[in-house]
Amino acid sequence: SAAWKQAVQLLQEHLQSASIKIDQQESALARSREEISNLTAKRSELEMAAEDREQKLSAAGQVIEKAEELALSLQNYESRISELEKYVESLEVRLHESNDECAQLSAKCARL
Repeated sequence: SAAWKQAVQLLQEHLQSASIKIDQQESALARSREEISNLTAKRSELEMAAEDREQKLSAAGQVIEKAEELALSLQNYESRISELEKYVESLEVRLHESNDECAQLSAKCARL
């Protein structure tokens, strides 16, 4: 009978120890699940930030392409303006020459 009591007491101690260990493991499991949830939420935030950054980089790339196109157009316009300025200068020279010829013809007409 004493041996039975001692065996039962020993089993109760083992059960109590096992129960404490199970409680500790359940608590650790709950903490792990909470940490997984937090990390999953953080991962989602980082993925959204990465997508946002990709969109911004894409938009910046498009802006750069457009700026390059505009710079090329500007160069073309500047080249055309330069050509037109030279043409206007040549017309001005021809106008002065024509004015000089008119003045000479006027002088000749006046003498006649």
